[in-house]
Amino acid sequence: MRVLFFTLLLIGLSNCSVPKVMNQSGRVTPKGQVTGGLTYMGNVSQQTTVFVTDAIKNYSEAFSPGDTANYSPNLENANAAIMAYTLDPIAFGPQFYLRVGVWDRMELGYTRGKKANMISLHGQFLGFEKDPNEDSKKRWFGSAGLQYSWNKFALPSYFGRVQSRLGYSFARNDFLIPVTFSYSFGPNEKHGALGFGTVIGFHSIDYSFKPEKVFTGNGVELKPVAYQNRFGSIGFFMNMKLGYKFIYLIPSISVYYQNYGSYPLANGNSVELKGFTFVPGISLQLTSFGNWSKREY
Repeated sequence: MRVLFFTLLLIGLSNCSVPKVMNQSGRVTPKGQVTGGLTYMGNVSQQTTVFVTDAIKNYSEAFSPGDTANYSPNLENANAAIMAYTLDPIAFGPQFYLRVGVWDRMELGYTRGKKANMISLHGQFLGFEKDPNEDSKKRWFGSAGLQYSWNKFALPSYFGRVQSRLGYSFARNDFLIPVTFSYSFGPNEKHGALGFGTVIGFHSIDYSFKPEKVFTGNGVELKPVAYQNRFGSIGFFMNMKLGYKFIYLIPSISVYYQNYGSYPLANGNSVELKGFTFVPGISLQLTSFGNWSKREY
């Protein structure tokens, strides 16, 4: 039954997570060119999986609508599960991205995944291209970037009864700093590349509760509260870019670890959260024809 429940839950979850797929190579989009594509990604959080499959299931089964509710242990566990989910959701779905070479060794990008948005800036510090000679056929490239994303969303409908009872709202801002190296398959990644690297994240969280007729065991009604929190993360990733000149398929995997810290719940108690997150993805990437006629391989 637990496996069936978890499977049905995953089907009902849509992608509202931070764009954390790392499908870039060490070679940024050349000046004057445009790359873009569609990514289907997953976001599987170790900590969220535990809370969602236990606490939300137990509370939803015991929930009975009414004018008032007691902040029971089941509701407190569900409250903790909501926090875990919004910090790092279990989610699957598409993301669209576009990258433009705006300067030599510099690209500007935009990514959209449901209600999550991200803008990025990547600069290339390793590898170069010029008139065909031995130097232009170097195979190693490296780049570093800054990615900023923002997200404000409601919980999936499965959480509806819990969210409406607690009056929960949530917003976040995220900064990711990836450093990427890649080994080119052919000069200047003509046939693709093997990419890998590391990423550091800084995350800002704002959330609030406006409980609707929820009382403690002593009969005290819970009051509206608002909180802020900050935490960091570190991750490692690998991807494989395969194709030819204008079209590529890019499978990728990223693994993150984060200590989210301590988060006050609606009744003032706190929950400590930390753990790993796994982000698999597969991207179909297209490259514009601009400048390709001037570039030799």
